[in-house]
Amino acid sequence: MNWDEEAEAQRKAGIDREQTFSQLCKAWGDEMRFGRVCNAYKLKSYVTHLGYMADYFGDKPIAEVTDEDIRTALRGTVRRRKLSDTTANAIFAVTKRVFTYARKKGKISINPCEDMKAPRPNEVIDRNSLQADECALIRATLDRDEAAAYAAFKQKEERQRGHDPFKGSTDDRCSLNGLVEISNIIAVRLMLATGMRRGEVLGLTWSAVNFSTKQVKVVQAIAIQKLEAGEDAFDEETERIEVKRSLSGKSSLVIKRPKTKKGIRTLFVDDDTLDHLRQWKRFQAKAFRLIRVDEEGNAISVKQTPGTPVFCSSSGGWYDPSNLNRWWARSATAEGYRDKIGFPDLKLHEFRHTQATMLLGNGVDVKTVQTRLGHARSSHTLDLYAHTIPANDQAAANLMASICAAPAEPRGTVLEIPRSA
Repeated sequence: MNWDEEAEAQRKAGIDREQTFSQLCKAWGDEMRFGRVCNAYKLKSYVTHLGYMADYFGDKPIAEVTDEDIRTALRGTVRRRKLSDTTANAIFAVTKRVFTYARKKGKISINPCEDMKAPRPNEVIDRNSLQADECALIRATLDRDEAAAYAAFKQKEERQRGHDPFKGSTDDRCSLNGLVEISNIIAVRLMLATGMRRGEVLGLTWSAVNFSTKQVKVVQAIAIQKLEAGEDAFDEETERIEVKRSLSGKSSLVIKRPKTKKGIRTLFVDDDTLDHLRQWKRFQAKAFRLIRVDEEGNAISVKQTPGTPVFCSSSGGWYDPSNLNRWWARSATAEGYRDKIGFPDLKLHEFRHTQATMLLGNGVDVKTVQTRLGHARSSHTLDLYAHTIPANDQAAANLMASICAAPAEPRGTVLEIPRSA
């Protein structure tokens, strides 16, 4: 059926030929939002991608949109915005999804994307991860620097007061220099130990750390939310749990749900890392007693509670993730922590890649790794880290050979093939 015949069939079927692509996108987006089919951050990405297509045929009735319209819009968008093939694939996928929605609603009888071939996404680039000896080196370095940071904090406070800082203070303090250094080091330790995302680590409260079961529960993450013109930071329809504070006129520090439903998870933590967390909790509680006033000079009492951030700012509040990045990586004016310890190119997120690579490379099943990382699907874990699994291929071949080589008596009789005359 050509498009003229399709138009006539739609007219006879009473299909609404007036609804435009932009109107369809809004209806679909509203249904996704109100039905909470996906989180607000993913939906925002969908809306952006559909907006690229709407630039080309947004005012065109959906019943008149052809596959050639979609090809033209895709090519033009990729060329004009210099997008990757992976992004082009995502744009096509959500466009096809919207037209599928229109067909199910009876708005159209044929999906123009149905017979189109999706753009091939880019090959997954090998993700940098640490080797086992590098992991051991970083962990030993964290041990050394954590001990030094505790000692430096106590010495600084003793110099200022001439006595043990934890045995009482009459100073009016709104923040504590040195507290963040210890907090940052232990945050990195936990990323290395668990593969948690930066925002998930900084979103932990003490209620999420169970020393008895040796587990931490990931239920939220902290992030910097950039606001568009006219967007309300307190929009109740988003996936934000709470807006903690405004960082500037254009962004806020927010507590949000993890990226996926699978992101809500409980992780076991090794004994050594738990010991460091236990020591940090005791130290943090004592240090908070030194904070007596807020930034305006008003008297306050800062106490550690189950809702206190595990990794805190110098005043005991939530810690801005961008500050952790600045501490970790080199800036225009100072060396980052990674430079000081001899890993100048190591990104914080690569601790996550290290977790996946090490576990898969040592025979841990994909489902367990998926659960630990909080991926929505095991297929996603495989897409990202399948290249690490062949490291076990030789062992698998040897195992199969040993199974087949087990002593056994042949069954049946030898088949004799008669000679030809």
